[in-house]
Parts: sequence; C-alpha cells; structure tokens
Amino acid sequence: MASSAPSAPSAQSSGGTKRPREVEYTTRPMEAYHQKRTNDSIHSTISLCPAMQVLMDHNPYFQRLRKLKQLGVTESVYINATHNRKEHSLGVAHLAERLARGLAERQPKLGITDKDVLCVKLAGLCHDLGHGPFSHVYDGPFLDAMRADQARMKEEVDAMASASASASAASGSNDDPYADVPPIPTDWTHEDASLKIIDAILKSNGLEIDKNNLDEPLKQVWHGVDAKRFGISGAGHYGSDGDDDYQGKPYPKERLLTNRDFIFIKECINGGPLNDGPGYESYVGRPAEKEFLYDIVSNRHSGLDVDKIDYFARDQRQCHKGSGEIEVLLIEEAFVCWGECSRPSKCFQCRCEGEEDLQLQRIMRNAAGDKDARRDGMHLMICYPEKTLLKALDFFKTRFRLHSEIYTHRRAKGAEYMICDILKEA
Repeated sequence: MASSAPSAPSAQSSGGTKRPREVEYTTRPMEAYHQKRTNDSIHSTISLCPAMQVLMDHNPYFQRLRKLKQLGVTESVYINATHNRKEHSLGVAHLAERLARGLAERQPKLGITDKDVLCVKLAGLCHDLGHGPFSHVYDGPFLDAMRADQARMKEEVDAMASASASASAASGSNDDPYADVPPIPTDWTHEDASLKIIDAILKSNGLEIDKNNLDEPLKQVWHGVDAKRFGISGAGHYGSDGDDDYQGKPYPKERLLTNRDFIFIKECINGGPLNDGPGYESYVGRPAEKEFLYDIVSNRHSGLDVDKIDYFARDQRQCHKGSGEIEVLLIEEAFVCWGECSRPSKCFQCRCEGEEDLQLQRIMRNAAGDKDARRDGMHLMICYPEKTLLKALDFFKTRFRLHSEIYTHRRAKGAEYMICDILKEA
C-alpha cells in the first residue's frame, strides 16, 4: 500500500513553472500485524497488540532492553537477579492496560476511550527505553561521578590558565583541553532519553510527530507504517473478533493515533508536562478532566503506580524465591476521585509556595463567591477504598524493604562503584 506526501523536489509543468512533486512512500497497514501472546513469569501471559508490535518488532532501540538487566550489577549478590528491562516494560504495559480498562468499566462517566487505554499501554511499554548500561548505575552514580570529575578538572585547568595567562596571551594558544567538551546536564534523567528514543522509533517506521497539527495523523516522512492507519487495529485488538471494517481505508479519529496521542504518551513517561516550547508548560495530550490517566504509569501524587507494582514483584521473585506476587486489589479496586494536592509548592498546576498560601487562595475565592473554590489544590487522582488500606501500606513497606535489602545492599553498591571506575577509565 502506498501513501503520498509532498516533498521538496519539483517537476516542470507545461507552462514552464515548477510545481511540487509528490513522493510515493511504500507503507504497510496495521493488518500486517496480528494479536500475539507471550509468557511471563509474573503475569503468566501478556497480549501484544499490533500497535505494540510496531514499536517493538525488529527495532534495535527497543530490543536493546533484552540485554539491559533490571537490577544492574545486583546479580553479584543475588545470582538470580538477571531479569531484564524488556520483560519489565511488557509487564508495565500489561498492568497499565488492566488498570485503565478497569477504571473505564467501573466508572463509565470518566469517558475513558479505547484509545486512552492504548496510549497508556504504550507509555508503559516505552517508559524505560532511555536507561543506559547497567540501568540506574549509568544515570545515577556514574553520571554523578562524571559531573564531579568534570567540575574538578575545570577548576584545575582554570587555575593553570590564570597562572600562565600572560604566556598564553602572547602565544595565542588555548591550553584548555576541555574547552570543546560540553558539560554534563545536571538535570538529565533516563526519561529524557526515553522521549528521544520514541522519536527515533517512530522515524524508523517512517513517522514523525508534527506539533503544528496535533489532532492529525503522524507525519509520514519515509517508507514504513501507514500514518493514516496506525492505531487500534481490528486484528484481534482488545479481544475483538478480528473483523476490520476499515481495511484499505484511513482510520477514524477514535481509532487513529494522532500527534496529540504521542504527546500524551511522552507526558505519561515524563511524569509531567514536556516543557519544550510555548504551550507545553502544562498537559497537552489530555484535558484536565482526564489528568488521572497520567498517574497510571508514573504517579506524581502517591508514588503507587503500575511501574513499581511490576518491578517490586519481579525483583522479589528473582532475589527472594517464593515471593513476588502482584497485589490484584491495587489494580482491581482503584477508582478516580478528587484528592488534595500532596505537593502544592512543586505542582505545576497549583504553583503555591506552601499549604498556607493554598488555604489563603481558597478563603479568598470563597469570599468572592467562586463556586470552583473547592477545586483549588485538588486533582482528579487514582484512589483506593478504605478496605485496601492495609494493602497500600504493604506496598510502601515492600518499597522500604527492597531498598534496604536489594537496591542499596552494600556489596551491590560496592560493585556499582567499581563499574563506575571502569567506565570512567574507558
């Protein structure tokens, strides 16, 4: 199947004027992919929808996660801790779909669509794409050590330069060997790399995000997946019977993945607005009434999200045999309601200096007769009924225990510092 897109080259018309020439791209439809299933040590089986396969199959950016161990060098202490980030990413995508679909069934007035579910699922699939070698060793102690070394070497060079300033000025030479070395960003995270790798994966499929046409299909820039037919395929997607009424036709908006949808996916991974230009200081992918969708993969309010639920279970299963089960109540009993902002001083929506300022805003708006005053500092967020309180507390107890027993184990940390020294010498 071929689709056309305008290109820079032009053809000569009969009147002597140049007109744009259309380039024919060879594209493949979503029907080329079929629903698949794969076994998993935690979830037993995970379904792979066609949209997931587009981002995964034969793609080195995603397949590199197979060689990236979830716990870095922790296998030096727990020899079975050899699970990788690919299986974790599949598990997060699976749980994200279960949680989003459960919310849609329990609270239909939320208006959660199949496309919302798919986007959250793809965010779970791609959330760890940006991890470097040895997982958190790279973007944690290694980069911290490199920043410290870079700052120290810069101070030494500055001291040498000031001591020999006259000689350097006379010769016109530059004695700074690090003058052309860019500084390591202080606020770089693996999420930043994940966002860039998503762009690379789309480009490898002939697609590109067009921020000027948010509600239109992705921009077709090369041969690959048909941008007008990239979305919810009828080929067994979400348990359908496989019938597809849109074979050979562009998908309707409710089934098509648009530029706005991939902005939404990136915002879910980033854990907040992208902040990469005017208009992106707040959420763009979904409106305020659907802000709870952002908390499924990365919960900015409580920290209880499907990412942690999955890797807690995997890490326990591999390091502590006999444990490592998913607490299904945290998936099946979740619901959405209004909740008070836990960090108003840091929240990009509340923008308050503290709790006292937040209360003052409410009092002033109530005095002015504002009916929406009760929404100040409130968010639509994922909550749990009182009967799941002990399960939620167990979640945070597990987090503390895993950090003390696995993630910050003294021998594992020692191995991490040895890896950092090796990487610095390289």
